[in-house]
Parts: sequence; C-alpha cells; structure tokens
Amino acid sequence: MNICKNICVFIVVLASSFCFGSASDIVHQDDIAPKRPGCENNFVLVKVATYINGVEDNEYVGVGARFGLTLESKEKHANLSTLALADPPDCCSKPRNKLSGEVILAHRGNCSFTAKANVAEDAGASAILIINNQTELFKMVCEVNETDVKIGIAAVMLPQDAGASLEKYLTSSSTVKVQLYSPRRPVVDVAEVFLWLMAVGTILCASYWSAWSAREAAIEQDKLLKDGSDEFIDMDGVRSSGIVNINTASAILFVVIASCFLVMLYKLMSYWFIEVLVVLFCIGGVEVDTTATALSWFIYMLCKNPAVQNTIAQEVREATKVKEITDYAEFAASINEEALEKMHYLHAAISETLRLMGRFAFLNDTLPDGFNVRKGDMVAYQPYAMGRMKFIWGDDAEEYKPERWLQDGVFQQESPFKFTAFHLSLWTPDPIDQMTKIRLSDG
Repeated sequence: MNICKNICVFIVVLASSFCFGSASDIVHQDDIAPKRPGCENNFVLVKVATYINGVEDNEYVGVGARFGLTLESKEKHANLSTLALADPPDCCSKPRNKLSGEVILAHRGNCSFTAKANVAEDAGASAILIINNQTELFKMVCEVNETDVKIGIAAVMLPQDAGASLEKYLTSSSTVKVQLYSPRRPVVDVAEVFLWLMAVGTILCASYWSAWSAREAAIEQDKLLKDGSDEFIDMDGVRSSGIVNINTASAILFVVIASCFLVMLYKLMSYWFIEVLVVLFCIGGVEVDTTATALSWFIYMLCKNPAVQNTIAQEVREATKVKEITDYAEFAASINEEALEKMHYLHAAISETLRLMGRFAFLNDTLPDGFNVRKGDMVAYQPYAMGRMKFIWGDDAEEYKPERWLQDGVFQQESPFKFTAFHLSLWTPDPIDQMTKIRLSDG
C-alpha cells in the first residue's frame, strides 16, 4: 500500500507540474522597467536567421525591445530582408546611405535606444539590430522623460559576439539577409512529454523492482524456515535489509529540492558556477573514491612526518634523474614506468598509509575457511584495528614507519591476509599503487 501511495503522489506532482506549464511566447516578464504608451512590449527572445550569399548560415538569439513593432511568431511569415551597416555606426544621426526596407545593424552607445530606432525608421529601415558592448543581452527600455513613443519598426538587441560575426560578413562584401521572428511555445512540447514519461517510468520501474526484490527475499526466507533451522527464526533482527523506505514527505521534499536545484542551474549558469560544481563534485567524490581517499590520508601522514617527506622527495629526484624542476612538463615526462619501479620507499609509504588508514569496499560474498556463510549473510572485519594489532605488526604497530615494508631498500609485499586494505586481493593493488605513485611524484 505504501508503494502504491508513493507512486500516486509522484504521478500527481509530476502531472501537475506538467499541466501548469503555459503555452506562450518565450517571454521574460519584467515589472521593474515601467510601461507607458508606445513602450509596453514584453521582452521576448528573438531568433535572427541569417543567409550569407543566399546560403543559410548561423541562427542568433536576441531580445526584443520594450518599444517598437512586435515580430511575427512563425518563420514562414517573417520577411527576409537585406542587412546593412549603419553609417555612422552608432545610428545616432541620419545615415549617409539611403535605405529602402533593409534591416540596419548599429552599435550601442552615444544616444538612447529610441533615438536609434527613430533615426533608422526615418531613413527607411524595416528594423534595427543593435549590437551590445557585452556578450550578454540587455533589455532596451524607453527613457524616463519619454511619455509618448511612436516607433513603427522592430528593435532587437544582439550580443557582442553575434554582432561581430554579422559585421565581419558585411565588411567582407558578402550579401547578408536576415529573418526576425519570435516563436511561440507549443501547447504540448514533445521534449516535456518525453521527460515526464521518462520520470514516471523510472519511478514505476523502481517501485516494481523494489516490490519484486521484497517478494524474492520473502520466498528465500520461507525456504529457509521450511528447512527447520532455528538459527534463521530471528534472522530479520540481525540482517541489514538493504532497502530504503521512502515516505510521502521525503518524496515530495526530493521533488522540491531537485526542482529548486534545476532552477538554480538555469538562473546561475556561468563559468564560475560550473567551477563551483566541479569543486563540489570533487569534494563529494573524495567520500567514495578510494584513490582520492588514500591520497588525502597520505598527504596527512607526510605533514605529520617531515622526515618521510624528505626521503620520498630525494627518491623521486634520483629515480627521475631530475635534480631541480625547471620545466613542469619535462619533469612529468620523466615519470615513466621504469622510474616508478625504482620508487620503493614511496611504495612503502603508500602501503603504510593504507595499513593505518585503509578505506575500501567490503566483499559481497565471502566463504571463510571452516565456516559456511549463507547467501545474504553479512561478514565484516576491521581493517583499521587489524592494521594496529601489535601481534601482527609488532610493538610499533601504531607508528607510521614505511621502513617496515623494505628489506635491503627493496619493497616487500605483505600477505593480503595480513595487509587487508585490498580485502584479500578483491582490489588489485598494483594499478592503484601505480596511479597513486604517479600522482604523488608528479605533484
């Protein structure tokens, strides 16, 4: 019943979010910029389709002004007009070239947006594209003292890079034509339907899988109970279920948090935000990535043992035959397989770190010698404690001492039943050791 209830809640939430999406222009409502007669358009995104010498080229995105003529919503209804450069470039005074229905391309600055549009309209232009002085889009509004604005052509702001591309084509004597239109959102967006179906399907599959797993576990338990073994009567009390119960409140909270995160991604997406996300993923990865964890503990141990750090640095210099690092790329190239094989003390220091601070996953299925472990039973041991047992490692077991791994200066691998950081060779230590040594010697 709980599973069905949770499924219904998810479907209702997702369906409501789907139904509440309105079909309209790609509009950005802005109540800060005041509206007045002739200056009351919504800020809409505008597609600028370009044709260079009769061949369809790039499509740019601009933003419509608060004033001026509204644009067509469909490309087939939009006029294909020739693009011309403004002369002077700022279009603050009457153009030197006569226009007859062309779209004029002008630079931002030196006068108001409405002044540029009025000059372009008086010169015979059908629309004006204004190039911003930044890569972002800017909302073009009327001046505070302008009360009655009457502009009969469309005005569109283009980002700096898009304007520079068009200007480059025009200065190279190419024939450039443009189509300006502001498409409306369809009543039913195919992408939204697909995402909705994918989300609901994922929830349904996960719920079915959970119910199927619970049924299989119940069948397995019934079989064990029928065997008549008393040791399995109270099995639920000692076994971890591996199932996470999700209630209605947590499901709704997850949807809300995920939605807020997506909105934040959309609103704040920039280079610095991407860098923040990368750093956060790196921090989160440290918790699950074994190599990153080993490196973190190794650096910690080096900070506590400066003598070990100096010995490793000396060994790296001798193995790579680099006395002083002047070129980082050249030094990185010197760290090859032959050099890594000579770094016995570094290998010993890494193993000593893993002995004291090992962190690797448990085995899924285990069959210890002399004891039968049934399917589903959990077997655990303590690598942290075993790495500090004096009867295994000697009286100095709690000391950080890489020398214990060396014999005549050569690294000696211990038995996996003694050095349990890799859980009896489930994880092959050689590639991980090599990766760790490369990162440490390279850094």
